[in-house]
Amino acid sequence: MPDTLFDRLLNFASPAAQRNCLPISDALEQYLPETGVVLEVASGSGFHSAVLADLYKTITWLPSEQHAEGVKILEKIVREAELPNFLPPRRLDVRAINWQVADVNAVLCCNMLHISAWSACEALFVGSGRLLSDGENLIIYGPFKVGDKHTSQSNALFDKALKEQNAFWGIRDISNLETLAAANEFSLVAKVTMPVNNFLLVYKRGKLTNSLATPKS
Repeated sequence: MPDTLFDRLLNFASPAAQRNCLPISDALEQYLPETGVVLEVASGSGFHSAVLADLYKTITWLPSEQHAEGVKILEKIVREAELPNFLPPRRLDVRAINWQVADVNAVLCCNMLHISAWSACEALFVGSGRLLSDGENLIIYGPFKVGDKHTSQSNALFDKALKEQNAFWGIRDISNLETLAAANEFSLVAKVTMPVNNFLLVYKRGKLTNSLATPKS
């Protein structure tokens, strides 16, 4: 019989989510608030949020999805997890002017930007900028280009496949995200290299004198 929440919820997780969840949770440790609420945008199955809620018990986790069908999936994993700090999910479209959430201390978004139109990428920064206070973090995980170049051949092939599936999709360049960040008073403070050619990007709200932003030539 499964003896951990991770094991109990494996039926909610893709093979990639099973591999990447614990490395993500480890990388997040120094960038999460000690207490408060973390909103996860585009939670998918909710497996990441559930495991994070189990590992970071002093934080309250609020999962969300854009469509009603996705919210129903999240409701199921919330019931299965039975964690007091894992809240019922919200239906949230990042492009909405009002996200209808409040008192959030960090925003987490995993594996959304490459399967979304650029307008959704813009909206993630705009909405997070409205929601977060100075010093709070928007944390983004997924594959990214650096200096307009893919970090691996597999990512290049993945990008090609994404664009063939939907012309508005594709792996984003970190420098383009920096433009969105600056427009919404975020600064890139951490770029963590993750397994399987992914990155964890941490954007802190508020104007900073030091950041990892690429200097303008």
